[in-house]
Amino acid sequence: MKEQAKLVIPETTSPSTGKCPGVIDTFHNSVVMGLANGKSLVEWKLDDQFISSGYSSASEYNLCPDKDSPLFGGITKLKFWDEKSVSFCTSNGVVCIYDLRTGKPLQDSIILQGTKSPLNNFIAANVSEVTSETSSTSSVLPTSSSQPRPSSSTAFSFDTVPSQFKVGLVDSYGGYETFDVRNTASASSPSSIGTRVGIPGFENNSGIISQRFNIEYSPDVNVSNFILTGLREQSVQVIHEDFTSSTPLQTLFVHNGHCKPVTHALWHPVAERLIFSASIDSMLHAWQFNTEEDQ
Repeated sequence: MKEQAKLVIPETTSPSTGKCPGVIDTFHNSVVMGLANGKSLVEWKLDDQFISSGYSSASEYNLCPDKDSPLFGGITKLKFWDEKSVSFCTSNGVVCIYDLRTGKPLQDSIILQGTKSPLNNFIAANVSEVTSETSSTSSVLPTSSSQPRPSSSTAFSFDTVPSQFKVGLVDSYGGYETFDVRNTASASSPSSIGTRVGIPGFENNSGIISQRFNIEYSPDVNVSNFILTGLREQSVQVIHEDFTSSTPLQTLFVHNGHCKPVTHALWHPVAERLIFSASIDSMLHAWQFNTEEDQ
């Protein structure tokens, strides 16, 4: 196959082990990679020069203010928030919304911490008090510390609904929580908005495929539905969210067509309630579900 184009990864970020360097997402003519080591973001612009030459150099955004290992953990999933900002989830259960225009370290970005994040105890041990324009006393994430960096055996995944300022985070202990980014000004005051609730039918973190653990919101913003994969199960649940109900999460539909664990599932971006799911059984399914209202 003839090589058509090349995006060059900076030598400072290229892994020497041959492993995948990170996760990517695209928006219009931009491609952004979040590095698996959590130290930086890399952006390529697919502009006229790229079209004519098939080559694009990279812009690198350093997320770490010092040489220590990243406080927030490695980047495990990344999505554009808008044309100028990206959101990403880390291995330590932290969601960050980073403005590519600033190029500043993460301490100046929006930080959302999950209830199960090991960062919570780390911050409690390292917290300091400052006075700022937005808050007279607010906790500050430490830029460096002599203490070992936190690490987690818990898997996390996230998804976003930017039009509703919404971020959803799931953990491998079966918890789901949402954040409203309008209620979090900066990393100087990270907080969890809402209540962590249990996911239906989820037992514990022993039954997940950590690298495949993933949540995907429905592209229809008028409904609060999501799918969860990477659970070592042969089925895919469609879950409805309603925090005004006594049962905040309810199973709408279960697809039982696979004969081995499902590794990934995606919504069709336009067709209503159409989902694609892939499994270890080497099968790709396309299926639509109905709800009780359709009966």
